[in-house]
This record gives sequence, structure tokens and C-alpha cells, in this order.
Amino acid sequence: MLAKKYRLSSEKEFKKIYSKGKFASGKYVNIKSIFKYRDKDVLPKVGIVVSKKISSKAVIRNKLKRQAGEIFYLILASIKKNSEIVVMYKKIPENFIDLKSDIENTLKKINLYD
Repeated sequence: MLAKKYRLSSEKEFKKIYSKGKFASGKYVNIKSIFKYRDKDVLPKVGIVVSKKISSKAVIRNKLKRQAGEIFYLILASIKKNSEIVVMYKKIPENFIDLKSDIENTLKKINLYD
């Protein structure tokens, strides 16, 4: 699970990214992100959004959030520092490996993944 210090928490942070962030689309997810230029390196922060349009069942939505959190936990070192990322699901993936490759490819489109 992704540690709390790596998660976006406030509505203000989400709104800022929605309004000013770069957008990239994948097969299963859409990603919006902001890259901040700061003096010190800060590890990236991630927010995961699963709408009720994807599934009306909270169990499935929470499972999808946990899966995306696990993927970001695994690839956190490869993501550029000082970035804030919001992941929005488009549809339910067939399996974990497809979701992982889709997130990595979508991050590459906006130059956040090495």
C-alpha cells in the first residue's frame, strides 16, 4: 500500500491538478499531473479516483484503488520527483499486469516515468 506521505489528501490539491495539469490517456486510465520545480527533491504524490460509473459496488472501486496504489508503490523510485499525479480509471482492467503496463506507458507519455 502507498504510504500516506505519497498520497494526495485535500480537495484543494486535486482541484489544482485538474485545472492546471498535463493530461495523458491510456487504455484503462487517464492521468493528470503537475511537475513542480522546487529547490529540494520531494517524492511524488499520487491520488487515485474511481468513479461510480466504473462500478456501483464499493468493493470493486476499493480493489481498483488498492491495485493502482500497489503499482505506484512498485514504480515510485522511477517516477520524477516533485510531481503530483491524479489517476482516473476509464474502465476495469482484465488483470494486474495490463493495468501496470498501461499506467507506466501513460506516465511515459507525459515524461514522468524513466
